Amino acid sequence: MNGPHDLGGRHGFGPVTPELDEPPWHHDWEARMHVMALACQVRGFFVLDEQRHACEQLPPVQYLHGNYYERWNAAVTGILMDKGVLDPDAFAALTAQFLAGTAARAATDRQSDGLGDTLVRALRGGASALREPVGKPAFTVGGRVTARNLNVATHHRLPSYVKAKTGTITAIPGAFTLNDSLAHGGGENPTFVYTVAFLASDLWGEAAESPRDMVYLDLFETYLLPA
Repeated sequence: MNGPHDLGGRHGFGPVTPELDEPPWHHDWEARMHVMALACQVRGFFVLDEQRHACEQLPPVQYLHGNYYERWNAAVTGILMDKGVLDPDAFAALTAQFLAGTAARAATDRQSDGLGDTLVRALRGGASALREPVGKPAFTVGGRVTARNLNVATHHRLPSYVKAKTGTITAIPGAFTLNDSLAHGGGENPTFVYTVAFLASDLWGEAAESPRDMVYLDLFETYLLPA
């Protein structure tokens, strides 16, 4: 979908300034949020792409002013409420108790069902999205393709700055689970992915740093049309 998350190529957000020796989390609650979101996925409450779509649906002001894990918190909480896992009134009451310092810490059964081991494995590597292909790829290496001008309300992984632009296929990595489908309960739907090279000048015009610069994107077959 088109939303505040799709910032590639947009001006006015300032420079990207990497933090030297950046820690995995800046606050303890961020680490807990990360594990809670992953635990919800392992439990089957939702899949990662549902969480991504929930983040995309946040109001622009909330999305742009919140940090990474604040967006996770809002997205996960919203999904769990929508699915009836969390009761909104009970959640609001517990939040008020926490802010007032009167909330009791919940007891945890650390020997429950091996969830901890599953979470550790997921944090370390996760699962591969590569799948056995169904059928043959529609395009070939060296072929010219144009990115579709998608403007849908559902989840997709096509950056706005490449829509309607034409590039050249340089590789076919294989078939992968389709994020667009997973985000909306449509299953894995393995789809071929193509590495497409675009001239930076075709994307940015005169603002490109060099007319010879190239931008390489891995794009699902469903995003592409023959040029």
